[in-house]
Amino acid sequence: MFLNAGIMTFYQNNVPTELMGRVTSIFQLLQSLFQIVFVLGVGVISDIIPLRITIIALSFGMFMIAVVMVAFIFLPGKRVYFREG
Repeated sequence: MFLNAGIMTFYQNNVPTELMGRVTSIFQLLQSLFQIVFVLGVGVISDIIPLRITIIALSFGMFMIAVVMVAFIFLPGKRVYFREG
């Protein structure tokens, strides 16, 4: 929920208004496709490895991805994307 709010705020500040509908459609399509692939992948992995271990490993992986994303966001070169006005 919080990630989606951050992405949508970034998106609204950086995508021109005349392209917003098209970009939204593509963004939602990619998000839906990723969700389907992710659920199928979790199902396949949980057939091989117990579900509890799968969920713990994927949670740790998502945490590491979040840490890397935060590190990249705070790089000095990225400040231009987060200026207001």
